[in-house]
Amino acid sequence: MRKIARPIAITSLAAVSCSVLVATNVSAAPNVTSPPAPSSQVVGPMAPPTGSSSLSKVENTYLTMKYTVYSHKYSRNAKTGRYAWDCVGMTDWILHRAAPQAWTAMHTTLNIGRGKVPTPSRWSNYLQGQNGNLPKSWQRETKISNLRPGSYLLFQKNTNTRFVGHAVISAGKPVLMSDGTYALLVFDSTGTTHGPYDSRWTDGRAQRTKGRSNGSGLGFGTMRIHVDSAGRMTGADWSVLDGGPSMANIPVVAARAVR
Repeated sequence: MRKIARPIAITSLAAVSCSVLVATNVSAAPNVTSPPAPSSQVVGPMAPPTGSSSLSKVENTYLTMKYTVYSHKYSRNAKTGRYAWDCVGMTDWILHRAAPQAWTAMHTTLNIGRGKVPTPSRWSNYLQGQNGNLPKSWQRETKISNLRPGSYLLFQKNTNTRFVGHAVISAGKPVLMSDGTYALLVFDSTGTTHGPYDSRWTDGRAQRTKGRSNGSGLGFGTMRIHVDSAGRMTGADWSVLDGGPSMANIPVVAARAVR
C-alpha cells in the first residue's frame, strides 16, 4: 500500500470550526501576510458552520454519518447515517435542505424530474445565466475575494480530457499561496482524494471502491484555484500539487445559495 502522510484525526468539526485544520508537522496555519509555497501541506482553515446554512448542513451530515461511499446509485438516509452518492448527488441533497428556494428555482428552470439531479455542466450553465436571470435566492461569486464558505462550485465536463465534471461546497476561505493561486478546503463526494491530507485517507466510515486504497464518499480535501490579475476565478486543479483528474481549461463557476 502507498505510504502517505496522515492528517490529524477529526472527531468534531464544531471544535475545528473555531481553530484550523493543520496538516501533520505544520505548526501554524497559512496566512496571507506570508503566503506559503504550494505544497501538499497547505490546508485551509475550516469556517464556522453558523456562517452558512449549506456549510452547516454538510458539516453536520459529515459528523453524524455512519457510512459513506461514492456511487452513482443513490441511497441517502439521515436517520441511519448511510450515504451512497456522487458529487452532484451530495451537493444537490445538501442544497435541497439548506436553501430550498434556490433548489426549487434551479430544478424548476432546468425541468429536473423527481429523484433526479442536474449534471455539473447543466448546474454550471444555470448559474451563469444561460437559462435566464438568476433568482434572488442565488448570488454569483466570480472573484476569489467574493468566495464565501458554504458556496457551491461547479466544474463543467471536458470531453477532450475525459473530465466528467464536478461539484463541491467550499468549507473555508481561500488561502493565498506564493505563486498567486489559492488553496481552498472543500466538501465533496468523490472516490479520488484531493491530495494526501484528504479526510478519506483516514476516515473509516468512507468505503473503498475497486482499485483504490483510500476511502470514498463524503469528505473534505484541498483544491487549487487559479485567478487572473483582477482576482477572477479562472480555473482549478484537483489538488494543490499534481494528482487527480485533469481540470485543464475548466472554468470555475461559483454561487451562494442564500435561501
